[in-house]
Amino acid sequence: MPLSSGYFWPAEKCSGYEWVCSQSTFGLGADVMMGSVVQRLFLIDTYGFIFRAYHARARMGVPPMRTSTGLSTEAVYIFTNMVRKLQKSFAPRHIAAVFESAGPTFRDEQFAGYKANRTEMPQDLGEQIPYVRKVLDAMRIPILEYPGFEADDVIGTLARCAAENGFEVVIVSSDKDMMQLVTDRIHMLNPAKEDTWYDPAAVKTFMGVEPGQVADLLALKGDAVDNIPGAPGIGDKGARDLIEKFGSVEAALDRADEVERKMYRESLQQNRERILMSKRLATIACDVPIPFDPERLAADGADLSQLRPLLKELEFHSMLRELGPAEDQRERQLRLIETEDEVAAMVAAIPADETIALARAGGRVGVAWDGTGYEFAQEMAGPLRPVLEDPCYRKLAASIKGELREHFQAGIAAEGFEHDLSLYAFLLDADPSGCSLEQLVQRRLDLKLDQSAGHHALYLLELLATLRPEVERRGLDRFYRELELPLAPVLARMEHAG
Repeated sequence: MPLSSGYFWPAEKCSGYEWVCSQSTFGLGADVMMGSVVQRLFLIDTYGFIFRAYHARARMGVPPMRTSTGLSTEAVYIFTNMVRKLQKSFAPRHIAAVFESAGPTFRDEQFAGYKANRTEMPQDLGEQIPYVRKVLDAMRIPILEYPGFEADDVIGTLARCAAENGFEVVIVSSDKDMMQLVTDRIHMLNPAKEDTWYDPAAVKTFMGVEPGQVADLLALKGDAVDNIPGAPGIGDKGARDLIEKFGSVEAALDRADEVERKMYRESLQQNRERILMSKRLATIACDVPIPFDPERLAADGADLSQLRPLLKELEFHSMLRELGPAEDQRERQLRLIETEDEVAAMVAAIPADETIALARAGGRVGVAWDGTGYEFAQEMAGPLRPVLEDPCYRKLAASIKGELREHFQAGIAAEGFEHDLSLYAFLLDADPSGCSLEQLVQRRLDLKLDQSAGHHALYLLELLATLRPEVERRGLDRFYRELELPLAPVLARMEHAG
């Protein structure tokens, strides 16, 4: 299948990211540091990001995004937009999207209540997960998931292995648990928090503890999201104070009699096993038996033949516009006419029962019917006049008003125009910016408009076959016939008269 020559979106200068790192080379927009090439691996916490983004929108009361067919798309859109930003800013050469695996993990075996407080995935979110996978497949981003292990553990293992093999690692996540993985070679990017980056100093500022103490902190204060019980009566501040004084959960438990505050002291003394279990639950495993293969994590560039129709199905029009339309590589039945006699022969061959598409571009005329197009110079259009003035010939134009205005200026009383693609498009989408032939070809056919008048006429026939049935299906035909269509020649005459 044809691949793009680059990534999903071209690399640009890194912008829009807030760096909280004290000093770092991770902020460079490409894999270059001090004039040398740096191998950098991006690991995306896919479910973590999608869940938090989805629920954040719900909490803000933002209306759900849906396609015209009713498909929910907000999670897919947010995720795709985040990946798009990564591609534009960093053009990563190595990247992977890590998914949660189905079924129990070793943490469920240690604590039956682990994550037991989580509700089932909302239906409108669940139906979007397959589309997230489709987007990743189309973008040629590797998908990783391993049965029995959470995404955190897969990310932790790969991050550690990659760092040991000379990579700089960027963990893309909004989960504070991931901060325990941060080192001088492993950083974290939180797209859900104004694209904030974390190095060890930033983790210390945000969490109040060093990265290596994050699991200790969670073991004491607990974690409601994952249902980690923690130490009864010890909250966030108390946990930080204890870690700052003792350095670890184990040390705090062993020296509990040194704790001045009675509630904290008794909690440590009476809940040793519970607290140690909480730390085991909170600690990300970095020794999952999975292979580290940089070649498997290489970014191959998006398959645009797969990506374009997917974005179209999801109705992500802004992304399609940014991606740009594809060149039309199809072989078309198009004849270039060189003489007026040939134009007359073409006119004589026009069937009376066919819809005729008429277009103009670059001083040339395009005519098409039944899948075949013809093109000739404007000055040779004389033999076409009887067809234009005969209402028995059904005609199609990108804009009836614009087409009639041109004919009126030439002294031709054109009639018989039945199909106006710009009006069809406006009735369907109510978007004036999407009614031009160029936009219709891009949005509806995922193609770049060829500048040939003959190709324009062929595109008109192709678009009619998609727009007209949709107008009828949505019950807009009567409105078109009784209001929009009769108004077009009236407006054309008014504009011609000035």
